[in-house]
Amino acid sequence: MQVILLAMDQSQKLPPLTEHIPAPLLPITNRPVMAYVVEVLARADIKQIMVALARRGSEIAAHFGN
Repeated sequence: MQVILLAMDQSQKLPPLTEHIPAPLLPITNRPVMAYVVEVLARADIKQIMVALARRGSEIAAHFGN
């Protein structure tokens, strides 16, 4: 099964938290919120996760890698 995860960071609803870090990388207990989503998908035996990136996508891609 494949999943498309939207990590767009286009909403400006979390300032000043999102001034220096994209919203998907905001930490919750020292881990990015997106890491929790990926972990839940992995537990559901999802093998392929495609991530749609837009604004500040390079920062998200650099954090998670390939």
